[in-house]
Amino acid sequence: MNPAKIVIALVVLACLGVAAYTFSPGLRAKMDDVVDKVVGWTDEARRDDPVGYVEYALEKLAADLGRFRDARSSLAETKQGAQDKLAENEQLNAAAIELSGAFREQYGLAEGSQGYPVTVAGEAYDHDQLVSQVQLVLAQRDTYASAVVDLEAAVATMDETANHIESRIIETQKNITLLETKLEVLKIEKLTAETEQLLTNVEALLHENEDVLSDPVRTVEELLNALQSPEAEPAPDARAAALEFLGT
Repeated sequence: MNPAKIVIALVVLACLGVAAYTFSPGLRAKMDDVVDKVVGWTDEARRDDPVGYVEYALEKLAADLGRFRDARSSLAETKQGAQDKLAENEQLNAAAIELSGAFREQYGLAEGSQGYPVTVAGEAYDHDQLVSQVQLVLAQRDTYASAVVDLEAAVATMDETANHIESRIIETQKNITLLETKLEVLKIEKLTAETEQLLTNVEALLHENEDVLSDPVRTVEELLNALQSPEAEPAPDARAAALEFLGT
């Protein structure tokens, strides 16, 4: 087709579309509804159709409320997992500290008058075996201690998130109640400045809810990856470090 004819055809179609939008209330309403869903409710749109906006907001707030409650349940489950891991690592860290102390005590006795072998936790050790065992215990102690720090930070983060979600639930419920009352009023009365401000506040609340809900609840593993402490630099000589710990 000739390029000029294509341009003319497009202009004609555009004109027909404008005419249809202008003279067809039904089409105009449908197109306006599509635009509202795509670009949101403007101040003017809310003033022109407050009842429609309140119905839309009630539906959206109810959906947000459900998502917040789901997030709250998921977060509680995730937090319990983190607390279980925290308790486990605290116990392991305490055990490693106790064992390292027992090895140091027996090492001191062996290096004094008692001699080798020494017995710790039901196992007999000569000098080299004891030093090797202490190297392992110290490395594990440091790993457990680091995990405790990371898990404590993860639990604190989840507590903060839980408080934020709870505040959104309360605020969302409050606005649902207000809008349900205003909906009936708006059906029989004109839009007042007070109600217009309420609708503006609700629009802001919808955006805030979406911002919060866009940040999903993370698993314990994801939180640990985000909060993980830098790995401790390995000792240049683990054996020398173990001997230093033993007091040599």
